Amino acid sequence: MPVYLLSFEAYGHASDEAEAPRFVLRNDWPPRDRVPLAERYRQAIEDHRVEFDADHRRKLIDLVMDAQPRHAYRCFGVGAGPTRLHAVLAWDDRRDAVTLRSAIRSAVGRGMNREFGRQPWLGEGGATKRVRNRTQFGYLLDTYLPKQTSERWTAGAGLAVPA
Repeated sequence: MPVYLLSFEAYGHASDEAEAPRFVLRNDWPPRDRVPLAERYRQAIEDHRVEFDADHRRKLIDLVMDAQPRHAYRCFGVGAGPTRLHAVLAWDDRRDAVTLRSAIRSAVGRGMNREFGRQPWLGEGGATKRVRNRTQFGYLLDTYLPKQTSERWTAGAGLAVPA
């Protein structure tokens, strides 16, 4: 059974490297007269930038946990910070990690829209990384999630909320 760390970014918080390809028109960089188009695009993203407060973070964790039966995965840990969502998951069918990540992103987006109103919640950026061994698995749950996130849930410790 593969175990993966799936990471999601809040809308508008993608790295510069992730943003660059969005401004490519027909596999070619825009000519100088179209540069304002790229600037307008960046401004539109900036105007809708999302940061997760405590209520958002708790809801994000709940949504990842609630999606387990529908999407047939097992969650070992999930954490949410002001601009990130991380989940350590496993599943035993032939789906690839990108497909599952997309399904979870959609489920979380729908749930956040229902709870807090319609807007883009999660951006296109993020990562899908396979957990290599038990040592890395333990590191993710015991060190990485506490360092990267504010609220988190792990199978061993339950919900941890900052004081």
